[in-house]
Amino acid sequence: MSGIMQMIASHRVPTVSSVTYVNMVYNLDAAGYGALPGNVITTSASFDGSTQYLTVPYNSGLDLSTSSAWTIEGWVYWNGLNSQANFIEKDGVSGVRTPSYSIQMDGSGNVRAAVSDGTTEQIITSTTALTANTWTHVAFTLNSGSISLYQGGTQVNSAVLSQTIVDGGGNVFIGYQQGQASTYYLGGRLSYIRLNSNTAVYSNSSFIVSTSTLRPIPGTQLLLPMVAAPFTDISTNESTITNIGTVTTTASAPTLTAITTDLTGTYAMTRTGASISWKSTGTGGYFEKNNATGTDHITGGPNYAISQSYTVFMAYQGDSRSGGRLLNTANEGVSDWVAGTYASGTLFKNVFYPNGTVNLNSDSYVGNSGWNFLWALYDTATGWGNLYIAASGVNANVGPTAVYKNTLVGSGSTHGFNQFRLWSRSVGAEVQTGNIGLVRVYDNVMPLAQIQSVWANLHSRFGI
Repeated sequence: MSGIMQMIASHRVPTVSSVTYVNMVYNLDAAGYGALPGNVITTSASFDGSTQYLTVPYNSGLDLSTSSAWTIEGWVYWNGLNSQANFIEKDGVSGVRTPSYSIQMDGSGNVRAAVSDGTTEQIITSTTALTANTWTHVAFTLNSGSISLYQGGTQVNSAVLSQTIVDGGGNVFIGYQQGQASTYYLGGRLSYIRLNSNTAVYSNSSFIVSTSTLRPIPGTQLLLPMVAAPFTDISTNESTITNIGTVTTTASAPTLTAITTDLTGTYAMTRTGASISWKSTGTGGYFEKNNATGTDHITGGPNYAISQSYTVFMAYQGDSRSGGRLLNTANEGVSDWVAGTYASGTLFKNVFYPNGTVNLNSDSYVGNSGWNFLWALYDTATGWGNLYIAASGVNANVGPTAVYKNTLVGSGSTHGFNQFRLWSRSVGAEVQTGNIGLVRVYDNVMPLAQIQSVWANLHSRFGI
């Protein structure tokens, strides 16, 4: 079995507290897939219509303006409960301020979209009621000075934008609006919510609704597949999603094809030996390799040869059933690179070998003793390879506060990151069994503040 993901450009670089964050350019997230890569979506987030909703913390990337095109979209399955059900809104507080933007029901079964300055809303409403108990794609856009509402691929209303949009610095609410009556709770399901702050994805009067899953195209500030709890933002922001009232998953989803959550490059999966599987757990899921079949692997990530600095982050569990390399370079002819766990007689964790030899002393390991975080950084300008780690009881308060280990390996031709291969070497040798929750690649040396931000967003998910 194999699958290919197409090239997707990386996001803009956010700046937080004067620290420039590096771009996440690849994201292999087991929770984002909800299954083995290439499988269809079979679940979605289910809201009970009375207590359940999600919140996304404030991030300037979630602000929308009148000067740049934007898109808010997603799939909704309204069960007919609550005529003012909210799908998504930002900043709204009943009796205090109107949302800076929102998509909800209008009380009559129609979809209502609005923008505001916190006091006065400009509203456009569909003229055709949603069909209850049916999946429908909904989109709200700003393009060339006009706001448009789409329902099922058809533009159902449009108007020249006449209202300023003033951000209130609040959270995004999904499935409810803060302080409102019970009729604002969503009864039904949501899948694939995407907010793009600089692109009008749809601009024609009608379009064929894609059967492909939504991707983190450039400008994507929020992307929630909603296929597994805990629900994960797979945009560059990597926002922590707060689940109120325990939003659950259900065996219902829009008819969409293979999930494609990588940001750039391609991936390919081979599992002729059926030794790779997807496991559903409280972590949102993980990929497991359970035997020493050398042909079964996943390759992916960008091709960074000699001149590109990088950061690779991974969440993993080692396994003593078969000893080898958990994450290896895809093409050892270009560069030899190892991270995660390694076994040659003894199983080691916290492994980072920037040039294929044992550059950093590794720690002995008992397989499946908990989840581990690893940040592997290589600076091509200085030749330094730096390793940061976290685990249960290790850097478990704010994440890493200092380099765990580092080594000066130089800047020669063997030090580039040339994609990755999971669970074995490029020739199918040195097979390592184990569990992988996610692998992310960034296009430069990640600052400590961003390392701690990644930890903050993910440590609860993995019990760290």
